[in-house]
Amino acid sequence: MPRWKLSAITAGLSLAGALIWMAFDRPLPSVLWAAISLAWLATSILQLTRSDRFEPNPRASLVRRFSRLLLFWS
Repeated sequence: MPRWKLSAITAGLSLAGALIWMAFDRPLPSVLWAAISLAWLATSILQLTRSDRFEPNPRASLVRRFSRLLLFWS
């Protein structure tokens, strides 16, 4: 799944959290959650505009990072 889709899903979940806090009459957490959702939405839009290049396989990068971690600590 592309990163912009994950960011859009996270923005939607964060917005749902803001609406839940608004329903419980908590103004400060709802404003905080709304700001977080707007930031994730902006991140999603930026990632969508820059997604024309090929994204690397995440499994290969995870294996590479894990092997570097093992080499560093051994």
